[in-house]
Amino acid sequence: MDIKFEDDDLNFVQKAEKYCAQSEQCMSSVRAKLLIWGASRPQAEKIIKHLCQENFVNEQRYSKAYCESKVRYQHWGRIKISYQLRSKQIPQSLIDEAVANIDPEAYRQALVELTHERWKTYKDGEMEKNKRKLMSFLATKGFEMDIIKDVVDAEIK
Repeated sequence: MDIKFEDDDLNFVQKAEKYCAQSEQCMSSVRAKLLIWGASRPQAEKIIKHLCQENFVNEQRYSKAYCESKVRYQHWGRIKISYQLRSKQIPQSLIDEAVANIDPEAYRQALVELTHERWKTYKDGEMEKNKRKLMSFLATKGFEMDIIKDVVDAEIK
């Protein structure tokens, strides 16, 4: 089904298509951008529907790409990624699917790299206290405590 747009909508449609073609976007970020650009709420919803039909916006694809990039580049854990996706109004089923499909090796490697990076910043001192501080930091990055404990015990001696 093809959506018909008024002439004043076409500028918003073109800007939104360009925005989505540059990088993966979710519906909530596109909606926010359209509203900032001056589109009305009904216009924004109509344009988002069009973008979904034309596959410019795909929440499943977005969730997967978001997970991969956050693990690889920001070294975030599953907990933080899930929380952030929820804040972007992604359906819980898509969040669960995307988080479950995170490559376990890449995930562990990200945690190991972050562990070594952070450990270098601690000055000499009480080893157990520094380990607790490190584990607390890794938890704030969204990693699960059981994996944190395994990695810290294996990597920090």
